[in-house]
Amino acid sequence: MRVSILPPCLVLLFSAELAAIPAARYFPLDPGNLWTYVREERPGEEKKVFVIGSEGDLTTVNFGGIVVRLAGPPDALDIELPGEGLVPYYRFGEPAWLHRDFDLCDDGTTLTAKGHDETVKTPAGVFEGCLRLDYSDWRCMDAGKVSEWWALEVGCVRWVEQSIAGPRAWVLKSFDRGVGTHPFLRGDADGDGDVVITDAIFVLNWLFGGGPAPGCLDDTDSNDDGAVDIADPIFLLRFLFLGTAAPPPPGVVASGFDGTPDDPFSCGDPPILGCSGIASSTLSGVGFDLSSIPCILTLDEVSKGVTLVYWTRIEADLPEVVSMPLDVVGCDSPEESGLVVQEVIRGGDQVYCVCDSGRCIPGNGFKRDLIRGAYESRFPWDGRNWYGPSDTSNPEGPPFPPGTYEFTVRAQGTHRAPDGTELAFEVFASVPLRLVR
Repeated sequence: MRVSILPPCLVLLFSAELAAIPAARYFPLDPGNLWTYVREERPGEEKKVFVIGSEGDLTTVNFGGIVVRLAGPPDALDIELPGEGLVPYYRFGEPAWLHRDFDLCDDGTTLTAKGHDETVKTPAGVFEGCLRLDYSDWRCMDAGKVSEWWALEVGCVRWVEQSIAGPRAWVLKSFDRGVGTHPFLRGDADGDGDVVITDAIFVLNWLFGGGPAPGCLDDTDSNDDGAVDIADPIFLLRFLFLGTAAPPPPGVVASGFDGTPDDPFSCGDPPILGCSGIASSTLSGVGFDLSSIPCILTLDEVSKGVTLVYWTRIEADLPEVVSMPLDVVGCDSPEESGLVVQEVIRGGDQVYCVCDSGRCIPGNGFKRDLIRGAYESRFPWDGRNWYGPSDTSNPEGPPFPPGTYEFTVRAQGTHRAPDGTELAFEVFASVPLRLVR
């Protein structure tokens, strides 16, 4: 028998090339990846999984409203559980392992690999060579998963779970990459950060001259009708030179996300599942953007002091808006945006805010012209209870314990409608904050 031995230099080169090949992933945890699942029996019923982002070795993921953190290489993921830290979650390269989970019915069961070559048909497509994982040692007899199917570089494409009415299956409806990672200006087709005549020319050249395609169709859809065609450069040119209606949100002033995420273009969609927050506004074109607020913080992080950063976005100038102080005795004053804003972190018996600043003379509100733009606000917190300094040097209380709390931002007041009618308004946004050990 003849054995060929590679020279040492070639062995090193070959090893380096192998090391450079990225490991195949059954769970691609890139920020902005969004999976949407539907019930096979009820296609109108949906569940979503969204990768919020990464910090250090930890990746934050929203599983249908439950936010958790994952860590580890692609084939050996750990999950962070309250009071336990990181514990084994998936071991895609092993024949079997003890699976830990945030879902109590799936926690503490054994997962066994039953095959690597199964074919699964879903609304998102047909996936071949899928890994099948079976659950055993069920914690709940009428709930919990039975089997899962995973496709490389896509993720879980199907699972079957128990229910009191019998097994039910969920299948992948769509897999969108990078959702919520592309803030844009409406009409900025060439992506240079300005909305000018060259953007209309860029679209016309792409549509009719064989020019390069836009990087994202959301910012090219100037009239926000869900299609990119000749109507978009015409709409943009009329706005630029005839003073007609401005492109819809996020507008042409401050980068933001699509106000109509149900259109066919997912590249500019907002990270709406980031922290499962809610927002509302009765002041046209004015809103709070809390998408940069972290969903999970450790007790150690907040004890050293954190700053929660958010934005007030104003899409068009609004004259003579009266914003009212919301603290106990009317000490608050307008921020750079022109609004008087109150921020509160609360949940159960815990609360932190600057709600009582001492002795002030309450006024009737602050009248300001709101100027379009994006205005940054910063809210520092050290993880403790407090209601403000008051006029008695009110001390801070004990630290917040582990748990889920709510960070809210609110502004209230009045403004005049075009017909002169005085109308009350409220601008509000809220996101959950989860504190872990």
